[in-house]
Amino acid sequence: MTKNKLIIFCGTLAIVIYSFLLLLTIRLFYLYNFRYDILFLVKYPNWVLIIDAVLEIVGICLSVFLLSNKIRLKLYVIITILIFILLYINFVCTI
Repeated sequence: MTKNKLIIFCGTLAIVIYSFLLLLTIRLFYLYNFRYDILFLVKYPNWVLIIDAVLEIVGICLSVFLLSNKIRLKLYVIITILIFILLYINFVCTI
């Protein structure tokens, strides 16, 4: 696999993953605040959902920057790993 194909694959895969996570976060925010017929055993605070949404939007922007060759693949991988670690810590430590 050439480097250009690897960049396109990593960028599109990350956009799909971040978009899916963003949709899940928005759905949780909606269910927590605007649906009162569902009872949850554990609820994340709103600030956790907002921080997650912001980090996912940053991840989508970084993926677009990678696809347009504004950042290098090595820097992108480091930042993406840091964002995934922050998202994981944010979800795990709030329960």
